[in-house]
Amino acid sequence: MALDFHLVEENYKPPNKQPVASFELQPHELIFFRFGLPEGKFPLFKRMEDYYNDSKYSLNELQYLINEIEEIHVMYGSNEQLSEQLSSILVACKQALNEKSNILVFCD
Repeated sequence: MALDFHLVEENYKPPNKQPVASFELQPHELIFFRFGLPEGKFPLFKRMEDYYNDSKYSLNELQYLINEIEEIHVMYGSNEQLSEQLSSILVACKQALNEKSNILVFCD
């Protein structure tokens, strides 16, 4: 079970396609509960903190989300597993931005 990233239209309806990226439980727990994120920073990324709650990102938010993920990657990139997950999420966000899509993140 993972947080799956899907490119979606404005209605945020879950698609029937494969996700473009996934955020596995173990790296999710590492970043949010073991390492932690500075208070008051990364508000877009922190939407994913509740593993079982859906997160939505509009096209207008994607560049800001990308910036946050890049900064988090610099902070925690030395952890190989976390680095891989963040890199894959970055690719998904950049793909959504290029395709002018929104992102829906949900646990399947």
